[in-house]
Amino acid sequence: MRRYVRDTYCALFERNGWVYGDGALSIAAQKWLDKGGSCATGSNSEPTRTVPCEQTNPGTGTRIIDCALLHHIRRSEVIAYVAGLRRDGDVQCDDGTPVDELGVP
Repeated sequence: MRRYVRDTYCALFERNGWVYGDGALSIAAQKWLDKGGSCATGSNSEPTRTVPCEQTNPGTGTRIIDCALLHHIRRSEVIAYVAGLRRDGDVQCDDGTPVDELGVP
């Protein structure tokens, strides 16, 4: 598993210049992940199709985001990224982490 992550993600991030000298990731890595994410939808009467993944917390309209990578991105970049997402409403991490605790100094 560790080799898979290193080869699939870390090497790609490094090739694209998304890893800083101190080991923190650039927000470009998260944006790449956002663009690549997809989910499936369908019903008994129609075939399954691929759609963008957008989760909301039912009843609140809060957008749920995948925060795993955001723990390793510079805090200043995470703050700007989340601010952009918040223009459309509140944002919450899928793993329960408070959004203002994301990122590395």
